[in-house]
Amino acid sequence: MSVALYFVTHKGIASHLYRIADAILQLPAENLAFIEIPMGADIKICTDKAIKAIEKLNKQSGLIIITDLYGSTPGNIAQTLSDKFPSNFISGINLPMLVRLLNYRDEPLDSLTAKAISGGRNGIQQH
Repeated sequence: MSVALYFVTHKGIASHLYRIADAILQLPAENLAFIEIPMGADIKICTDKAIKAIEKLNKQSGLIIITDLYGSTPGNIAQTLSDKFPSNFISGINLPMLVRLLNYRDEPLDSLTAKAISGGRNGIQQH
């Protein structure tokens, strides 16, 4: 089984990034889920909903919780989830990072985490 992935982002980010990554890779969407937090959302309700979703994932191979912006409301919810569930936590999601996460899902947890962060950083270039 692959590493479980759970995304906590601002409204529209996870769904749009995933739709693009899916078009590029055309891989099955298994053992992953996301929540998008709208502006002004009730944090407790969103956190409770996220907990229920994570409990449904197969975490036997590990769990990575990914967010878009560290210190934001989604980032704070993601950090709370990471404190509750044994997991690795990554912030700063971008398309290159997501492609790595989906492409290398069968890697061990720490290896996948390192590849995702590397992909995210290497996807940012200045010429």
